[in-house]
Amino acid sequence: MPLPRLGNWVATSIDSYGRYYTGMTLNGHKVLIGVFFSMDSALYPPGIHIVPIEKQPHVAGGLCSQLRVWFDVSENRVTAFQCYGLG
Repeated sequence: MPLPRLGNWVATSIDSYGRYYTGMTLNGHKVLIGVFFSMDSALYPPGIHIVPIEKQPHVAGGLCSQLRVWFDVSENRVTAFQCYGLG
């Protein structure tokens, strides 16, 4: 599938992101929290990383090179999605 474009801007492939996942139970719901980084591949290597909550990278800005998603397993839906910057 081709990546989305807007003028000269082309979206970054999900494969280029370091994807850090944590699972937890919150208010009786099983929740997956994902934090994705597409910058500094030496610090945040691309691929899937399953980590405890205390090892999950902190999101603080960086346009859409930093994303956070919350997925409620019980409801089978994304309950929150954040792109830190323009997006």
